[in-house]
Amino acid sequence: MSSTLDSDVLTVKYLEEIRSWDWKAVSKWFDSFCGYPDYYEDDGCGNRYVYQWIGTLFGLTPSGKIYAFWTTNQTEEDELRDTAWWEALEIVAEENNCFVSTPDGADGDGIFLCRRYDTPEESEK
Repeated sequence: MSSTLDSDVLTVKYLEEIRSWDWKAVSKWFDSFCGYPDYYEDDGCGNRYVYQWIGTLFGLTPSGKIYAFWTTNQTEEDELRDTAWWEALEIVAEENNCFVSTPDGADGDGIFLCRRYDTPEESEK
């Protein structure tokens, strides 16, 4: 590949790819598991954040690499492709009422989607 890659062209390519994922199944999963404590974090302010693991950096990003200051195997092309891919993921996630985030205690190579729900109010007894 030449170094004349266009980030806008790549973003459009990745938008198409990510939009082809089964987002109806993703949404159904969120709605099915939003009440299970193993899948959410409550911020104590009426917000419940439900996380869904979608894969790893190694399997989903174009380069399959984790960027760290001590590595030497990243190229400008890798960085351009990965940046465009992350931008596309964030756009499509937002289109589907999600955002990209990481729950507490998650491994550094996992990629998660998150959706916010209102915390159900406790019933008075």
